[in-house]
Amino acid sequence: MRKRILALIICMTVLVTTCFCYPVYAADGETEKVSGWKKFTNGVENIWNGAKDAVVGFFLKDDETVIAPVVETKTESEFERGYRYAARLLGNTVAEINASEYIDSIQREINKLEDNINGFGTKYNYSNESSAGFIAEEWCAGTYNINAKANGADSYAVVPRSNQNGSADVVLSTGESASLKYYADANGSVKAQVHPKYGDQTRIIPADQIDDGLDYLNRMYDKAVSVGKTDIAENIDVARNNLNSNIKSSDGTQSTPLTKTEAERIAKDAKTGNFKASDYGVTTSSAAKIGLETVKCGATSMLIAVPLAVAPDIIDMVMDLAKNGEISKDD
Repeated sequence: MRKRILALIICMTVLVTTCFCYPVYAADGETEKVSGWKKFTNGVENIWNGAKDAVVGFFLKDDETVIAPVVETKTESEFERGYRYAARLLGNTVAEINASEYIDSIQREINKLEDNINGFGTKYNYSNESSAGFIAEEWCAGTYNINAKANGADSYAVVPRSNQNGSADVVLSTGESASLKYYADANGSVKAQVHPKYGDQTRIIPADQIDDGLDYLNRMYDKAVSVGKTDIAENIDVARNNLNSNIKSSDGTQSTPLTKTEAERIAKDAKTGNFKASDYGVTTSSAAKIGLETVKCGATSMLIAVPLAVAPDIIDMVMDLAKNGEISKDD
């Protein structure tokens, strides 16, 4: 009992410090505000690093009767356990429901991404190079949907798999669409994107080909203009203005860029059904961080209000954002 009380005191100390200490530092003006905030975040980080493992470990491992066990989908990360546990610890039923729904919604989309990519890889015996473009389509739509859940957005992406001439490879519920070309080099990828049939679609190519691809399109444009081929020049201009490594919607949600090398590695993993999103940096924790950066107001309220006091990864995530100036006390 004494250990449990001590652990609760530590947790609430961190929470109270987070909520009330900053105005003391902010009271002396703009210069002191910046300096004080950095001192504050550093101080909280040091306190947290010393306490979080003991506190969370005590409740999750040593006293399972205190907090109801978490229902697992796939193997839960420390982030997921901590997030759910935080809501339970503070006794907030609404927060507990929100925490579970938030984490589960992200994890379901991650599971779909893995299932779709592994399903494609085990069904078709294509080379890694040939599979890269199809893999990129599933990655683009799948990571968009993961990030949408993390943002709290209602939009979603689909892969139509249409053979109609000029049809989009990825379509968003908000109306945006994209053509994807994952060729061996940047020149090949962008040349395949220069066609009026793609209209105002985003022209997605591998993330590691963007710079070279844009340079090649600029040279193509200059050459077309110099010889008076204005129609070709216009097509090139549309392509370069829409060139990107991902798709983005009007609500701010976007997919995660993918390189050609990564696409081929994923294709190789998928052949044996062994593609794991976490091997490529896609986890509930990374998605939640993207959500916090994208929709500061809503996501901050959702992520910080209850779980910040005890969830293992969220405090570190917020400290990084605060140090980089991406969020402030007003968020």
